[in-house]
Amino acid sequence: TFPRYGGTALKAGYLHEMALRLVLNAVSATAARFGREAQPVLSCSIDFYVRCFVRIFDSPARVKRLASKTAVVHQCVQCESFSVQPLGECSSEDPNEATAAGSATTSTVNAVEGDDNGSEDKAANNTKSHRKEQQSGSKKEKKDRPKPEKFKAARVIVPGSVCPECNGRVKLGGPFYSGPLFDPSFVETCLEACSEDRRDELPGVTSWRKIEGMLTAISEEHPELALFYKLPSLCRGLKLPPVSLKQFRGTLQSLGYKACHFHREPEAVKTDAPNAVVYDLMRLWAEENPPTHCPLPDLLKKEFTLKRPIEWTVVSEEVTSKPAKVARFLPNPESHWGPKRAARMGGYGAAETDAAAAASTSSTSTAVSAAATSDER
Repeated sequence: TFPRYGGTALKAGYLHEMALRLVLNAVSATAARFGREAQPVLSCSIDFYVRCFVRIFDSPARVKRLASKTAVVHQCVQCESFSVQPLGECSSEDPNEATAAGSATTSTVNAVEGDDNGSEDKAANNTKSHRKEQQSGSKKEKKDRPKPEKFKAARVIVPGSVCPECNGRVKLGGPFYSGPLFDPSFVETCLEACSEDRRDELPGVTSWRKIEGMLTAISEEHPELALFYKLPSLCRGLKLPPVSLKQFRGTLQSLGYKACHFHREPEAVKTDAPNAVVYDLMRLWAEENPPTHCPLPDLLKKEFTLKRPIEWTVVSEEVTSKPAKVARFLPNPESHWGPKRAARMGGYGAAETDAAAAASTSSTSTAVSAAATSDER
């Protein structure tokens, strides 16, 4: 994948999402060379291919954000721990609560008839105060303006060459696009187009059920999270019985972390919780369901980083305006669905082609022998 997309893919549970991000990294890097930014509005991993829709901005200033949206991943080869390391940082300070433009009160100078010295002094003082208020108002406006973005090299946040959970070797993947995979407003617009009363506007579309289910699954993701764990792989790696997916996600949410699925993988756990918290829950599950033979016993013997006691929590599905009875993960249309075997040399009808070639060779040799006989005579 590196010669084609400029990044290395890893054989991990998040390989489908990483395929999306490698393609977007190639698109973003190509657009940046021409002073343009490629912003994904919708990225889908469907069956055995990916489909990406991007919006191009012709802005060299926005191109500078690419480093903060590009990252590499450090993946452990023994357990499911991984760490995402961005290649840059982009910091911008939001302006203070701006006061209304021209909020400085202006004093009106009243004309007073007569030549009273006191009234003239008051008028002069009002003029001076008006100028000062104008100057202070302009200073406030400058202060309230948004400060320009600052770009700098990223600080290292990965643990190192050894996994802190199981002391395993760590391999490197990427670089890949680590920004949002979709624009929530664009996805909402597409979902509105999938409503029953608007389907007649697009008569060429036939797979409405699949499109609506995938868009609904995408809308329930957290766009700022990159890569995910597969809960069956977490349990399988420690020889533990399966844990409830709603229970695992709900406990992470009760601890204050985000947790969701990936639109291609229903058993994914996409979260901003660190590896230590994820494996603390696995250690808690191992205490309640001791494994007979764990291939990583040192991982289960580690001390908890979370405060005990930890209670399993099942959080109900988020209440949204979308219909609840939408199939988000549809089964394959037929068995053994996917790309078929690679094409062979010669393709279809190779046997017939070989027979024709053999016949032409024999006829040529017969003609040569007949010519040689006539020359001898």
